[in-house]
Order: sequence, then C-alpha cells, then structure tokens
Amino acid sequence: NAVHTVIKEEGNYKFWLGAGSSWQEINGVLYPSYNVKYIVSEDGINFESEASDCITFTLPNEYRLGRPRVYMENGEYQIIFTWGDTEGRYEMGYATSSDGKTWQRKDEELNFYPSASGWDDKWVSYGALFRLNNRVYMVYNGNEMGKDGFGLAILNN
Repeated sequence: NAVHTVIKEEGNYKFWLGAGSSWQEINGVLYPSYNVKYIVSEDGINFESEASDCITFTLPNEYRLGRPRVYMENGEYQIIFTWGDTEGRYEMGYATSSDGKTWQRKDEELNFYPSASGWDDKWVSYGALFRLNNRVYMVYNGNEMGKDGFGLAILNN
C-alpha cells in the first residue's frame, strides 16, 4: 500500500492509495497488479476498517491503477491516476466523484496522451496538478516512468 493523497474534511482524514492485489505475468516477467483504494480515519493514524476499492479495472488488458492524486474542484472530487495494461501502455486516467468513494471514469476528458515522438511518445504517467497565477499546470513523467524525462503541461482555458 502507498498513500498518495490525504484530505482532512469534516473532522476526518480521507486517504486514497495504490494497493497491490496480485501479480501479472507479462512476457515471462512478473509485475504487481494494483488498484486505487479509499479509507477514512478520525485521527489520521488509526483505522477502523479495511481500505475499499474505489477505482477498478475497466479498460481491456488493464492490470494496474496507481498514484492517485485527488483534488476538490467546484465541490466535486477529481482524481488523476496512472493505468497500465498488458500491451505495454502506461497512461493517465481521470475520474470524478461526489463522495470520494464512488468514481465515474472519464479518461477522455483529461485529453492527455503520449506525444507523436520524443521522450514521452510511449508513456505519460504520474501526473500532479498545481495552480500558479490563475493557471493550471501538470507535471508528469515520460517514457519508462520518467527515465527519459519529465514534463510540464499547461491547461488551456
């Protein structure tokens, strides 16, 4: 388990994490399979329940969902995460939620895909948003989980 986002809200700490569940063999190599889970704590240390799945596999051959970054925008939870499939794709997904537990995937609304050529022409992953001077930016990793470089994207309004 790896916690990626914590939001304190209404006296509780809400956690979103990437959590392993099994192994996937791809071309003779074992890779961890994991998805996005959610859990709540009153004090941020003790938990009364197990984390529950909140985003699960929906795309063909998808076996990993991770690095969830949750944001609040106009009273709605929004999440950017990275998904991988057995065909070698590693890209970002996007979903929205009214409660932070049940999500509707809308990957196409993120509209962020690998470039036609260059350091991010195969993979775009691990996106993180931030605001600066009324603009929205996203830092992200390119090919090989950032081995070939990382980038800065600017949202066009």
